Amino acid sequence: MRDRDGDVREAFIRAWDRAKDTGGWELGNGPGVLPFPELKTALVPDFTLKNESGEQVHLEILGFWSERKLIERVALLREARERGHRVLIAASQNLGASPEALAEAAKSDVIPFKNRLDAKAVLEKLVSRPASQYEGQETQSTSPAPRVASLGEQKSQDLAEPNPKS
Repeated sequence: MRDRDGDVREAFIRAWDRAKDTGGWELGNGPGVLPFPELKTALVPDFTLKNESGEQVHLEILGFWSERKLIERVALLREARERGHRVLIAASQNLGASPEALAEAAKSDVIPFKNRLDAKAVLEKLVSRPASQYEGQETQSTSPAPRVASLGEQKSQDLAEPNPKS
């Protein structure tokens, strides 16, 4: 049985690769764990998007979640921003929260989606609130994120490397 989150991630990779205009943003693998030890939690973004000017934004596709978990994630987005990380959260409209809570979360860096995460929706969120607009904080720039492997390569990598989300 396939895992739904994996299906959403694979479909997003395909959608990104098919996108005619990505606004200069490159899709790469996520940075691994972004720990918040004092809060006893962490974010584990699935992807990192980087543009030509070196701006870096992480994207986490939220699996099963409740309304409470969504509210907690929005608070973590603010905490991550204070530490120099911009993180977007993609959350399925089919899982766990009222339309009102999802609409409120979408005012921050949450991207609601129905069955598939659309590359256009992610691009719209990237350009609607550039990282430079976040409370004078700059996003963390590190070495460039590697390009996401093709699906066949990614499946081979997945077999060779354990996923920290598992």
